[in-house]
Amino acid sequence: MGLGGALYSGVSGIRAHQNMLDVIGNNLANINTYGYKSSRLLFSDLLSQNMSNGNSGNPMQVGKGVKIGSISSNFSQGTLETTNNALDFAIQGEGFFVVSGGDKDFFTRVGSFDTDADNFLIDSNTGYKVVDTTGSAITIPYDSTVSGKATSTASLTGNLDASAASGATHTTSVDVYDSLGIKHTVSLIFTKQGDNTWEANASMASTDGEISTSKISGITFNGDGTFSASGGTTLAFKFSGTSDTQSVIFNLGTSGGSDGLTQYGGNSTAAATSQDGYESGTFDSISVDSGGSITALYTNGITQPVATLKIALFNNLNGLSKQGNNLYAQTSASGEPIYVTAGSGSAGSISSGYLEGSNVDMATELTSLIIAQRGFQLNTKVITTADEVLSDIVNLKR
Repeated sequence: MGLGGALYSGVSGIRAHQNMLDVIGNNLANINTYGYKSSRLLFSDLLSQNMSNGNSGNPMQVGKGVKIGSISSNFSQGTLETTNNALDFAIQGEGFFVVSGGDKDFFTRVGSFDTDADNFLIDSNTGYKVVDTTGSAITIPYDSTVSGKATSTASLTGNLDASAASGATHTTSVDVYDSLGIKHTVSLIFTKQGDNTWEANASMASTDGEISTSKISGITFNGDGTFSASGGTTLAFKFSGTSDTQSVIFNLGTSGGSDGLTQYGGNSTAAATSQDGYESGTFDSISVDSGGSITALYTNGITQPVATLKIALFNNLNGLSKQGNNLYAQTSASGEPIYVTAGSGSAGSISSGYLEGSNVDMATELTSLIIAQRGFQLNTKVITTADEVLSDIVNLKR
């Protein structure tokens, strides 16, 4: 084999440790890159030359140096870092967001998203559109509005004083929205008619219109104070500016129950607790739940679904090809993506207002850096030593 073998082994060691330094340097360079997964390089020895067989029959071999066995990524979870940006999403699990590059989909762990001029949700690095579970690009409805809705039902809960005398009253109010989404304040005056019996009369400002059916009579209670029944619970309104009469059903409770109005001793507290009408509203913000469902919130409190983020899983994560810009592409080694929604299986949950930090371990990388440096130095020493020996052989004739 001669001294040339030592030279070539040293050269292979230098090249291998140079690649090790490159990998470590790239890891440290990306220590603050969101979603970055650290890489690990493994060496393997080259073919060995059979010199002879020993007395025991064991082969006597001299190695030919070292080569790169593999470079793989560590896909362990990175720490979630808060950004307070509603369009930043982080996955805590094994899933990837899906973005469309036009004729090809890419996959990313970094949900650093934004919107373009057409309100499409895009990857802020590349401008690629974020894909939903239907395979469509997601649009954030910034310019959208919701029409007002007329009140059709209203619910009342609370107590009417059982010790109150006939002729006693209790006044409360309820907001009723007309067909244009305009709010009208309606007063309800409860008047005790006798033992366990009340009635309610509705009124409102004359400028709001008129109430054609304004009385709920025969509101009765059982001996134990639970609600019994009422003669009729529908009031009819003719609001100014509208052409049709609007009926509103007032839910006073379940007969025999205490989920609505009751009549016990103590102060009267009966009040409207809910009604199903609302005024018109404009887009206010979005929210994203752990399952990746994006919901639009409007100024009137109404919510509307927008889309659900598509999440991809892969059988072989190390088979993915890094494309730069925090993107991965599928390969034959990774297998086809398995499309799911967040929260299913190993896909993981989504957190809005967070990004996943790099999983590079600084202490580990600095230790590996020292080892790589020493390996590089030792292999250069092999070359210089072999060169000195060759020089001595050349000088033997002298």
